[in-house]
Amino acid sequence: MNIRYFTIIILLHSVLSASADKKMTIRNYDTGESFEVSVPDGMRIYEYNSNWLDSIPYLLERARYGEPWAYEALGDCYRYGKGGVDRSMFKALAYYSLSGKDIEEIAKESIKENPIDHLGLIFKLIDKLECNDNNGTLVLLDTLKQEQYADADILRDYINETDTLLLADTVERHIMSPEISTDKMMFAIIGCVYRNCMPDSLRHKDGMLTAMGVKFPYIYDKIAVKFLRENHEDMDSVKLAEKKTKAITFLELADKEAMLSREGAENLYRHYNSEIEAGRMVPDTDNMERLATVARLPESEIFIFTDK
Repeated sequence: MNIRYFTIIILLHSVLSASADKKMTIRNYDTGESFEVSVPDGMRIYEYNSNWLDSIPYLLERARYGEPWAYEALGDCYRYGKGGVDRSMFKALAYYSLSGKDIEEIAKESIKENPIDHLGLIFKLIDKLECNDNNGTLVLLDTLKQEQYADADILRDYINETDTLLLADTVERHIMSPEISTDKMMFAIIGCVYRNCMPDSLRHKDGMLTAMGVKFPYIYDKIAVKFLRENHEDMDSVKLAEKKTKAITFLELADKEAMLSREGAENLYRHYNSEIEAGRMVPDTDNMERLATVARLPESEIFIFTDK
């Protein structure tokens, strides 16, 4: 598996492009910091009381309703460390992707406007890795570190270390350690892909998958969607039921952080629908409508019911 393919799988690069021609100001009341975000044409801006536009929780809630401007605003927050969150290029890219943006195009435009833009340099870094250009990779790592982005520096260990078993053990520690940031973890995983030393535990141990998801909730969505999409005829019914339950839990965790993809939302919607029909769940009209909106389900596929 090549590095770009792995990275794009994580970030869901194949999305629809979206236009944005309005601006909205988001203000953090705690810091007094303000910044602009794009608002797609047609949004009912008058619905949003400006006093609410001051927090990550508010943006997360609007993103959970599938509103592109909120995804984009969250992308800006994580990209630049605004709104009180720690910077994370990977979380920024995930939110940009969910907003309908072409993340590779964003990276290209960013590097044109600013040759030392972190997001643009990261995409150049991946190109160098794909080409097995170690010298070029090290130069870019030096540049990123000089420009106050050191999370990618973890790749040096994976480029220079000759013991692949040691690397496999190292990536497990990087994933499990609460002190390792989201971006460091992601670069450690990319380093393992680069060196072709991905440990089996990364794919099969629930503890590892959960630790990855805690740092980067979008992974919850990707793991769950992949499992639910696959054919599991070789799995016994008890094990299959356990895995499906785990997949639904992962989707709910991704949903909580507004990192639920369209396919993830559709899977969650259809699961809740089946639970409601079986009498195991009380209908929640608002939540079902929200998930149908995020999944962009056609009217013909939306379940009609009334709250009891």
